[in-house]
Amino acid sequence: MIFSIIDIVNEPEVSLMSTYERQCRFPEEVPSNFQVFQRYSYSACIIQCRIDKELDLCSCTHYSSSNYYDRYCNLEGFRCLTKNYLKLAKLKIPGTNETGLNCDCLPSCVESDYNIVSNKVSDIRTIRRGAKVQFKLNNKPFERITRQVARTALDLVIAMGSCFGLCFGGSLLSIVEIVYYIFLRRW
Repeated sequence: MIFSIIDIVNEPEVSLMSTYERQCRFPEEVPSNFQVFQRYSYSACIIQCRIDKELDLCSCTHYSSSNYYDRYCNLEGFRCLTKNYLKLAKLKIPGTNETGLNCDCLPSCVESDYNIVSNKVSDIRTIRRGAKVQFKLNNKPFERITRQVARTALDLVIAMGSCFGLCFGGSLLSIVEIVYYIFLRRW
C-alpha cells in the first residue's frame, strides 16, 4: 500500500473565519452535541455520530463511552446493534444508495490528511499462515499546504481607500484638511 501525507498549516487569520466559510474545525471548536470528547477531531465527530445513531435506533450504546454509562446496551440492545450493523459499521458515501452513517462532520483544520495512492493486493492463495503488509510513503517527508485567508475586512477598507484616491485624487489627509478649513480655520 502506498500512501501520501499532506500536512496542513493555518495562518492566524483563518481562525477568525466561520466554520462554514473555511469548511473545517479547530480542536477547541467543539459542537454543542459533543458529549464524548472535549476537543474536536474528525474521528471524534464520527464516534459521536455513531453513538447518536445507536441511541436513535436501539436506545442504548456500546460501552465505548463512559459518558453514556447509564445507557449501555443489555443483551436485547446488542441484538438491536447487530441487526443494524450495516447502518452503523461504515459511513455513507454521498450520492449513493448504500446504507451507512450519514454524519455531517467537517475535517479538522490541524490534522494531517492521509491518502492512499496505490493499493496492491497479493493473491490470497499464496499466503499460507499469515499476511505480509507493506506500507510505503509516496513522497518524503510529506506535502505541506498552507491555509490562508484571501481577503479580510482590512483588505476591503484598503481597496476602497485606494479606489477613492485613484478616482477623486483624495486621501484621508485631504478629508481632514477639508474639515479643518470648514470648521476650524476662519477667513
